[in-house]
Amino acid sequence: MKRSEIEINLENYLLSNSTYLTGRDEGSDVRKSLGLDKHDNDLNEKIKVKISSKMTGINISFFLGLFSKSIEKLKEKFLEKYVFEYEDEETKELIEEDVEYGIKEALDSRSIDEILFGKRSDA
Repeated sequence: MKRSEIEINLENYLLSNSTYLTGRDEGSDVRKSLGLDKHDNDLNEKIKVKISSKMTGINISFFLGLFSKSIEKLKEKFLEKYVFEYEDEETKELIEEDVEYGIKEALDSRSIDEILFGKRSDA
């Protein structure tokens, strides 16, 4: 079966005069508008996430609002389904670390107590 592909151009979600995506609610709103829950169920579909040179970063809150459910569902297959495409090398250098950090945080299943105090909350 042929894989279909959709594109998400993150530049479309920048607020006017902004170069940085922020806000968990904003990321969640974009997720809903794109119907990513439905797309995550289609294993034959690839999603190309385009990152424009007009962008300077993606805040962790926006990234998690947009992608955390997909990462939790797909785990290591997330980067097989979601392909991040940077407009140029400078953009990649600016934003790739934000993407990697967001994925790492979404996969981190520790509680807030474990993160802050290094112990399990049920211990």
